[in-house]
Amino acid sequence: MIIKLTNDQSTKQREYYNELVTLLASNHPDWYVLDVGVGDYWDYSKLWKNYTSIDRNDKATVKGDICDCSLPNEAYDLILCNGMYEYVDMVGNMISEVWRMLKPYGLAVFGFVGPGYKYDGVSTRRYHGEELFDCFRNRNKHWIDKTYCYITAKK
Repeated sequence: MIIKLTNDQSTKQREYYNELVTLLASNHPDWYVLDVGVGDYWDYSKLWKNYTSIDRNDKATVKGDICDCSLPNEAYDLILCNGMYEYVDMVGNMISEVWRMLKPYGLAVFGFVGPGYKYDGVSTRRYHGEELFDCFRNRNKHWIDKTYCYITAKK
């Protein structure tokens, strides 16, 4: 069960992301999962027994920066990156690290809260989905795109 940690109203994009996460968890409960940028909105820690989270805050199981971390190579079947993309200074470094830690045939899921969402009181986005897409397109990967949720599979 996904635990909501806030009383804020969910966006349509976040609801879609949660449906996808629930489906993946119910079909693959033994996967090794890394949740990047774990924050105050949702708690996915009870969905998988092999769950790790990384963030700069104290809520994460690993306190650190996704762009420069010492987590192992090819260790995760699934890497979740929901609503954190906008906080990363160097998106290319983030993509490289996610790709390094993803197992062959693993999935990386990037969720976006949607246009108009304000984080830290700011309405402009630091990045847009197209920039993330370009980072993976350079690696010739396959994408599924629906409602601000991008999925890529490592071959």
